[in-house]
Amino acid sequence: MSSLLLGGVLWILAAGPLQEAPTTDLYYSTQLGQLDRGGKSTPVHEFNTHVFVTRSGTDFTTRHVIEDAGNTLPWIGRFGQSSRAGTFPAITTVHRHDGLSYSLTVRVPFLNGAPKLAADTKWEEGQVDLEVTGTRKVGDWDCWVVESSDGLGRRGTFLIDQETGIVTSSTQRIFMGQGDRFELVTRLVSTNAVADASEARVAAIGENLRKLQAELGYAERTTDFELTAAQLESVADQIPALTEAAEGTAYERLVALINREVKAQQQRTTAVADLTKRFVGQAAPPIRVKTLTGTDYDIAPHKGKVIVLHFWDYRDSPLTEPYGQIGYLDFLASRRGERVKVIGVAVDPRLGSPDTAGLAVRSIRKLKEFMNVGYDITTDSGDLIKSFGDPRQFSAPLPLWVVIGPNGQIVHYRNGLYKVDVNRGLEELDLVVADALKSAK
Repeated sequence: MSSLLLGGVLWILAAGPLQEAPTTDLYYSTQLGQLDRGGKSTPVHEFNTHVFVTRSGTDFTTRHVIEDAGNTLPWIGRFGQSSRAGTFPAITTVHRHDGLSYSLTVRVPFLNGAPKLAADTKWEEGQVDLEVTGTRKVGDWDCWVVESSDGLGRRGTFLIDQETGIVTSSTQRIFMGQGDRFELVTRLVSTNAVADASEARVAAIGENLRKLQAELGYAERTTDFELTAAQLESVADQIPALTEAAEGTAYERLVALINREVKAQQQRTTAVADLTKRFVGQAAPPIRVKTLTGTDYDIAPHKGKVIVLHFWDYRDSPLTEPYGQIGYLDFLASRRGERVKVIGVAVDPRLGSPDTAGLAVRSIRKLKEFMNVGYDITTDSGDLIKSFGDPRQFSAPLPLWVVIGPNGQIVHYRNGLYKVDVNRGLEELDLVVADALKSAK
């Protein structure tokens, strides 16, 4: 064993990145610090990651599981699996800054696309330039020093074991909010050989969870993920077997989290279903919102039309997939023509204060221009969505979709995202609109 003092913390390290065993548990610790003007870092977020590396000849299979007490990242994004022949899954968690969610991605245990390293090796990954700038001794490891830059001020330094290509530490400069600077520091804390019996269990639970991700249609780096009622039931049925398989492994806490999250979402689903029963078939509350210029929005010209209200934050940053599905909504609006009026309602508490309203409106305008949205976008500091029940009171996410028939009654109420058909877009919503138009005739 060897020890190393990094950043004032004593890290205990094994003799080498890969031990003489088929599977090694690489345990990484990551700390996010916010930098002041003088460059001093104040810790704001910490999380740990187990990365199981299984050797097969010259190739590796990796499985990772993230431990993050912040519970901001959906459970389905806290694990992954890949082989060295392909690209490694993004090890990503989420940090909340100024009320918004930002992805934090650590690049371990290998750098994707890295060639066999030597002095002065240079390569590119997308818009990022990387270069070997020297060597450094880390405990008993001989490491390459790799510097990265994307040309936008985001820089990184990686120490990579010369023998295996494993990242032993990294420091990445990132930005959030209005140019706020942060530093993401990751260190390899320990390496532990996994016994044969434990290796089989880790491989089995990792594979079962990978199949679950595929079954649920999870995409990498998705920070908001809600299951349908059918998916919730399916996951709930699998939890007893997952609990038994994960017992005594690094996945045990994760499966316990899955159990808690599924139960919580089942409660949210029930609460939103109650809202749906409460509003569908009833007269819609008065639609009182503001335009982006601050005037009252005139709803009168649209009486007798099918009205689609889309409650969402409409912020331009951070812009995360699938952008509230507004592109598909814009397609629906243009396809359905004058008999249907789509109104985007930007819900943002900043709109309620003169000091922050301008900032919120500028953010909405940027998104509208970036997405080239053709339908009207209005603003709501919270009063209108409250009159429609506001599913966020039950921790259910926006967007909220409300369809109002020509007679002024609510015919459809749904929170969250729709399943997208590549040819028909928001097919479920479009069918609701079509039915409302038929009933008007």
